Amino acid sequence: MGKLNTTSELMFLQVSEESKENLICKICSRAEEKGYVTSKFAEDLLSREAEFPTGLNTPVPIAIPHIGTNCNKSFFSFATLKKPIDFENMDGSEGMVPVRIVFLFGIVEPEEQVGVLTKISKLFQDKDFLEKIYESLNPNEALKIVKDILGGMVDID
Repeated sequence: MGKLNTTSELMFLQVSEESKENLICKICSRAEEKGYVTSKFAEDLLSREAEFPTGLNTPVPIAIPHIGTNCNKSFFSFATLKKPIDFENMDGSEGMVPVRIVFLFGIVEPEEQVGVLTKISKLFQDKDFLEKIYESLNPNEALKIVKDILGGMVDID
């Protein structure tokens, strides 16, 4: 399985955004600046999110928007939110999930998406991990928490 690349510049902590669209565009813009994605990535990701929602009612509610199209290099980013943003529920049930953390992925090889998400999905049930991420106030500290947990899955650029 390939590695997910990231940098402290892709850790967005205690962000104030009014909508998931604004937040996703903000993260994607930075990923584009870093060369991970093309200018069409955000549009593809928003279209996918509309069709296949990614909100999850985990111990700290999260969303995991992800796609592989218009992605130059597999990467991940995350944002913690000052106030929750509603995402549609991934399980297809009615209602919204008041998301506090958004983990955003671009995975170049589509066949790797399931493997990556399966491997890290266990973390999304780990309340201590999610709380540590949510409470992080320093991007380098947040990156270290992720690297300590995901180890060899992550390359820091």
